[in-house]
Amino acid sequence: KRISELLKGVEYYITFGTLLGFVREGSLIKGDNDIDIHINREDVSFVLDKINRQDWFNIGTRMKNYISLHPEGTARVDLIHYDIHEDHIIDCFTYNPTHEFQDKFDRGDHDGSKCIWIPKNWVFPLTKKRFHGVEINAPSQPIDFIKYFYGEKWEKRLHKWRDYSEAVEDNKLKITYYNHVS
Repeated sequence: KRISELLKGVEYYITFGTLLGFVREGSLIKGDNDIDIHINREDVSFVLDKINRQDWFNIGTRMKNYISLHPEGTARVDLIHYDIHEDHIIDCFTYNPTHEFQDKFDRGDHDGSKCIWIPKNWVFPLTKKRFHGVEINAPSQPIDFIKYFYGEKWEKRLHKWRDYSEAVEDNKLKITYYNHVS
């Protein structure tokens, strides 16, 4: 709830495993230790400014853009890094909302980076949803979004690296299922 209040006035949406849990299970995925949010790259300074004015957030010194949640001490917003040793993490990924990337995606271009290009119409316009009693933003086409990131078997409870792997190739995500997954 605190995070949704912090994100008021910010263009954001739930993403990755949080979106998968919301659509597939109507809840956070059991055993998943993070909450995934995409925020508009243009809002990063605004979010950091809001965080600096909160007494329950503290920008840590271990790494750039590391933000610890206090007094609980077990959650964080991490704009760049991901640390699997934390008990609970809130990952804020950024996205670039310009038409430049949509145009490249539509043409089938790629730039050699590990940036993932997603069709804009899968995300926008954002939709308001209720999740654990809190109003959140979700992509406009969550099933297409989830299939892109988790493959055609997204409805099964699979574990990354045990049941499948993912790689970014030509700015698109490639899912490879291991032989034991039917």
